[in-house]
Amino acid sequence: MAAVYLAFYGCLNRWWYVRHNRRLNAGPDGPLLGLTKLELSAGQLHVAAPEGSLTLDLSAIRRIEESESHYFIYLGPVSGIIVPKSGTRGADPVTFIASLQQKLAA
Repeated sequence: MAAVYLAFYGCLNRWWYVRHNRRLNAGPDGPLLGLTKLELSAGQLHVAAPEGSLTLDLSAIRRIEESESHYFIYLGPVSGIIVPKSGTRGADPVTFIASLQQKLAA
């Protein structure tokens, strides 16, 4: 029995992993990904997503980090907003992040 288990462990483990993740990410409790609109106004950041909207004071932003392809606006230890550098509609993320950093520094 142990030899059969070891022979099929890789296939069964992958099957379980894929099945578990499909079940976890399905339905209304799945991940909240999609188009998000960010607007910067006097001292506030407005976030509008398909599932709701949010208005944050700029003091809620802990830091802004940058990678080769994304900007990361950290709101807390486990929450944040990811802004891609390419593929955005109607806005330049580089100038948006620059103006956000200017308002944070002021």
